[in-house]
Amino acid sequence: MRSFVLHLRHLLYVLLLVANAVAAQEGSSLLWEARAGAKTVYLFGTIHVGKADMYPLPKHVETAFHASTALALEADITDMQAVQAAMHLGMLPQGRTLEGELPAELAQQLHRTLAASGVPAEALRPLKPFMAMLALVAMEYGKLGYAPQYGLDHHFAQRAKSAATPIVALESIEGQLRMMDGLSKPLQQAMLKLTLDDMVNGKVAPMVASLVSAWRRGDARTMHELLTSESKRLPAPLAAEFNQKFLIGRNRQMLAGVEKAIAEADTLFVAVGAMHLVGSGSLSELMEKAGYSLKRLVGPTP
Repeated sequence: MRSFVLHLRHLLYVLLLVANAVAAQEGSSLLWEARAGAKTVYLFGTIHVGKADMYPLPKHVETAFHASTALALEADITDMQAVQAAMHLGMLPQGRTLEGELPAELAQQLHRTLAASGVPAEALRPLKPFMAMLALVAMEYGKLGYAPQYGLDHHFAQRAKSAATPIVALESIEGQLRMMDGLSKPLQQAMLKLTLDDMVNGKVAPMVASLVSAWRRGDARTMHELLTSESKRLPAPLAAEFNQKFLIGRNRQMLAGVEKAIAEADTLFVAVGAMHLVGSGSLSELMEKAGYSLKRLVGPTP
């Protein structure tokens, strides 16, 4: 159970969960400087798992981090007590099973996919559909060699704690799981089906490569197009629900957290999933509307 929890603490996000196998190059990061009066907020688009050789980070990212007096993350993913306390939200009530929560055809697809992957069905049987999807995502990225302990959230949290830098959680682990638990049954089922489809069709690795390549280049436009293409695989009503609950609603909550944190710190380094910083309704856009002046920061050409 502990191994499963260790995977899930970094996998409360559906998209953009991986980092590249080589170190990021100078000038290739999603970093913005947001200013309002004497206050400065650095917005860094992150990915949540990675590999050891993705470090060191570009110098201009390190400079921004060192210049900040506080760190803001989506959630403190190093707090294992909080993770374990929230895990019940992903578990079905006693007497119910994952298969029983799914249409017959989807349950059959799940069994076929698990059998082909060598995963015992019993491992996922107590999980709600959204948690089963997250577990499968964790397994697939693990096969590709990615590990949560090398994710940027973990990296910055550990460094902040070592330096006694205050950490602000814009969300909570429990809040993130409650959000996913609150997704409609059709949306949870559709997200699980997309994951199973990608596993069977061998699409996980190519999609990861495309997202990672765009992240390395700091290519916000391509990343937005890739993420939009994923949501378009959902029926329109479910795509609208996903965008509203998983992105727009959370971005507004993050803005409130950033504004509360910056009231107590002159310079704040915000490290959140890159999908929250690109596109319409993003945290970046909301901050501009709130009166912040945004500037993209690019490091020197190698």
